[in-house]
Amino acid sequence: MKAEALGISLTPNVEGRWRWIGTQTVQVEAKYRLPYST
Repeated sequence: MKAEALGISLTPNVEGRWRWIGTQTVQVEAKYRLPYST
């Protein structure tokens, strides 16, 4: 099931995949390194 179908989102949109690591916890595995904050 896709995260968007469950009402889960991340802003800004990050290319990658969502992975369930328990019954209540989701982990985002980004395809590329996230940009550093400024």
